[in-house]
Amino acid sequence: ALADITITNTGTLTGYSGTETGPNHVPGGRTDNATVDTMNHDVVKTVTGTNIADTTDPNVAIGEYVTFEAVLNLTEGSLGDVTYTDTMDEGLALVSVDSITPAAGISYTNDPLVDPGDWGINDYNSPQGDASEFWIRFEGLENNNNESGYETITIVYTAVVTNDPQSDRGDSLANDGELTWSGGTSDAGSASVTIVEPRLRLTHSVSPG
Repeated sequence: ALADITITNTGTLTGYSGTETGPNHVPGGRTDNATVDTMNHDVVKTVTGTNIADTTDPNVAIGEYVTFEAVLNLTEGSLGDVTYTDTMDEGLALVSVDSITPAAGISYTNDPLVDPGDWGINDYNSPQGDASEFWIRFEGLENNNNESGYETITIVYTAVVTNDPQSDRGDSLANDGELTWSGGTSDAGSASVTIVEPRLRLTHSVSPG
C-alpha cells in the first residue's frame, strides 16, 4: 500500500428476510464504511558523537566536528525514486557523508555516493559559503520485507560547527531531514546542538612598593 493514505472499505447488506423466500426487510440496502490509515515514512535524527571530549553532548564548541545519524523509516512496498534532504542551520556545515546502510529487504538500483548526479548540495546557508544543505537520491527504492513495521536506511555523516558571525554562546543549531517521493513527503526528523564558548576572567592584584 502507499504511505500516508486512508483506505476505505465499504460493505452493503442488500437483502434480509425472516424466511428463505420471505420479503426483503432492507429493500434500500444498508451500507457502512470502515477506514484504515497507512503509516507514513519518517526520519529519526540523533547526534551520536563529537571529536572533543571536553564538551558534553549536545554542547559543542566552534570548530568541533559532530557526527549525526539519520534513520529513514520506510514502509513496505515499492517507493520509486526517493530523495533524502538534510538542512542545517547557519553555523553548521557538511564535512562528509560517512556511510549509508540499508536493512535487509531494502533495495535500490543506484549507488548514491558513487553514481554522478545522485547526491549533491542545494544551498550555501552562510556568508562563508559553507555547505548547509545536501541531498541523496535512492532510485527504484523497494522495501520487500513482508512484515509489519518499518525497514530502515541509516545515513551517518559529519558536520562542523563553523565560526559564523551569527553564532553565539547558547545558540541552538538544528539539523532537519525529510524524505520526498512522487507520492508525498515524510514526517521530518530533527537533532540539535548547543554552542558553548569559554568565559574569560581577568584577575589582577596590586603589589605595594
